[in-house]
Amino acid sequence: MMLDLKSGEAIREFAKSSYKGFAISPDQQRLFLPGGRGRIFRISDGELLFEFDLQRETSKWIEVAAWSPDGRFLATGDDVVSIYHADTGHLARRWTIKVENEVGAIIGGEHGRRVYCSNPHQVQVRDVTTGVLLAA
Repeated sequence: MMLDLKSGEAIREFAKSSYKGFAISPDQQRLFLPGGRGRIFRISDGELLFEFDLQRETSKWIEVAAWSPDGRFLATGDDVVSIYHADTGHLARRWTIKVENEVGAIIGGEHGRRVYCSNPHQVQVRDVTTGVLLAA
């Protein structure tokens, strides 16, 4: 739900379900709601632009998401980090992080060419296009 900061009144509701995570595109035009299905909305009018299946290769409910600085990609994380094309929802890259806890992921650095994945025990830096581990 989007609220007016001055009045506290509801402006727009994007989904009936509750979500723990969300991500707003760098240009502040689109909202991504993760979960079982990833949903991208246009913020100005609340229109659902498209949705795609986030659980096709993992059975977990996705709560962590981040946009690339240029708005072209979305990263999601659980025990798997997935990179999606933001305009289509097609999977661009996926890799498993061998840890006990869920992963937080954010794309950044080097003009969006690096993804930083973290959990309570470690941080990994990977190349977005190849998935190669650059640092841990």
